[in-house]
Amino acid sequence: MDDIYREALRLLVETGQSVDPILDPTSPHSQFGQQPGRTIEVLDCVFRTTGIRSRFLMNKVRAAWPDQAIGMALWTFRATNDLEAVAFYNPNAVHFSDDSRTIRAPWGMRMLAGAANSPFQTAIDLLRRDPSSLRAVVPVFQSEDLGVSSRDVPCLLALQLLIRNGKLNFTCHLRSLNPYWVWPYDHFFLTLLLEFGARLLQCEPGTLAYQVGSLQIDERHLDLARTALAAANTAESEMVPMPLLTNWSTIETVLAAEADLRSQLPNCTDFMKLQARLESVCPDPWWRDLLVTLGRAWIERSRGNARPHPLVLGTSA
Repeated sequence: MDDIYREALRLLVETGQSVDPILDPTSPHSQFGQQPGRTIEVLDCVFRTTGIRSRFLMNKVRAAWPDQAIGMALWTFRATNDLEAVAFYNPNAVHFSDDSRTIRAPWGMRMLAGAANSPFQTAIDLLRRDPSSLRAVVPVFQSEDLGVSSRDVPCLLALQLLIRNGKLNFTCHLRSLNPYWVWPYDHFFLTLLLEFGARLLQCEPGTLAYQVGSLQIDERHLDLARTALAAANTAESEMVPMPLLTNWSTIETVLAAEADLRSQLPNCTDFMKLQARLESVCPDPWWRDLLVTLGRAWIERSRGNARPHPLVLGTSA
């Protein structure tokens, strides 16, 4: 995703406009009421990528963690609001909880709850019946989100699915996007979901597009964006295709294996044994490689080590 990441940072650095502070005490832009600050913003942006298997950000300045990307993506597939499960991978999640137990409006609960009976599957079924349909839209932002006092209000408004030229495309409509901090992890999940949707439709994934109302970054973080933008280009790495027969049953097995892995990691003294355990609970090698990378990266992060290179994954050279 490094190409669109750099494009977004370049827009902010070169054309962004300073905006008065957001005052809402439930907004991260006010540091939850502690220190409101100005933001740098560009309105009405569009980003597109066809390289959806180059899903992990390689920028060495931003240095995203593989376990956070994978762990939060699987948490979203789980369609849960459980804070403890996501905070295991992303401790900052606690700041977005209203009650210290749950996340109010996670994307997974809005799109994927019910798995084979979810809104996402309904959109897939619609396209299976009518491949040229313009109605395969999965809403995320809902009427009860308007004006709610909460630390978690979805930035993703809706996800539109389109089949064109035999490929499944996503258009993500967002009210707001902070590319520096949040986007690497959201993008990882959305590319997985796009490829999963393509497997359900027995077609190939196409373009992932973002329609963004407000592209923004806190002014105090603008120098970080400049540094990341100035960093040398790092070659992107493309994961091998998701297995053709991946379906909801596959996801159920993977999520069970992830829960087992999560329970074992805090007391793990021999990762090779844990890896052997994964072979018995997750038979699909593509998804098992993902879980192995998740476990290894979590151990490295918990030890305070430098970020590991994500290509432990099953990826193409």
